[in-house]
Amino acid sequence: MTYKFAFRAVSLSATAALLLLCVCRADFGPGGGSVDPDDGVNSYIGMFNPELRVQVSPVNGGSVSAFPSRNGDWKYRYGDTVTVKAVPSSGYAFKEWSGALTGSVDSLRIVMDGKKSLTAYFVQTYKLTVAVNPSGSGIVKRDPDKAYYASGDSVTVEAIDSDGYVFDAWSDGVKSSVRVIAIFRNETLTAYFKIK
Repeated sequence: MTYKFAFRAVSLSATAALLLLCVCRADFGPGGGSVDPDDGVNSYIGMFNPELRVQVSPVNGGSVSAFPSRNGDWKYRYGDTVTVKAVPSSGYAFKEWSGALTGSVDSLRIVMDGKKSLTAYFVQTYKLTVAVNPSGSGIVKRDPDKAYYASGDSVTVEAIDSDGYVFDAWSDGVKSSVRVIAIFRNETLTAYFKIK
């Protein structure tokens, strides 16, 4: 929608004249308002191009991508819907969002109806390696069973014996065949079985 304005002749300062030019030449369509770049006026009206401010923690834990992309300036038209995605670096996993959005889903949509701030939190990941001794004497189940775990994750491990064997102990001396371990570093755990 385009509005036309009629004005009486008045004396304006240079600053007031520039402000009037910005307002009168703005496009107040449903997508918001921005100054026509063909006018040679390069600034936007602040309330019509809210900024999305994004941070990551720790700084080397990952990055955040946005669609549509704004060539790095993170400024959008009022009412735009932006999809943000947390992208972890090698050795890290996405944990959660804070700020204008919360939750642990790595990809979310945000409506730019004002200035918004987001922080993406990442955590280091570690590997849990399990084995049995002697070979063929049993198996070890992990729940959840994943290639990598985030720091602080809890994993239930269970040693299940094969025919002719019985569980003896874990490599760290624990005697219970079912246990929960917290992951804070790369771990290797061996289940020892003995002949019945």
